[in-house]
Amino acid sequence: IASEAFVIGIVGRLTRAKNYPLAIDAIARLPADCHLVIAGEGDMRAEITRRIEERGVRESVHLLGELESASEFQKFFDVSLLTSNTEGSPNVL
Repeated sequence: IASEAFVIGIVGRLTRAKNYPLAIDAIARLPADCHLVIAGEGDMRAEITRRIEERGVRESVHLLGELESASEFQKFFDVSLLTSNTEGSPNVL
């Protein structure tokens, strides 16, 4: 990702409740210099990867897997995104 790129970041488990398809569909509508970075792991990884391929955003969406220190990672975001359908107590905030 180029240093001048706009980085949208999400930290969370890759589960249905987090609604990552919404984020992937949104990034497909944004300019090419916008990147979506997702840090987390979970049972939806294969489905999320398929959605990335279907929407043609493989160059703009980056799945990083689980990180040891998400807070260190978040400083590189221009914007943090929450797409959860429900969120009881969001740890990411």
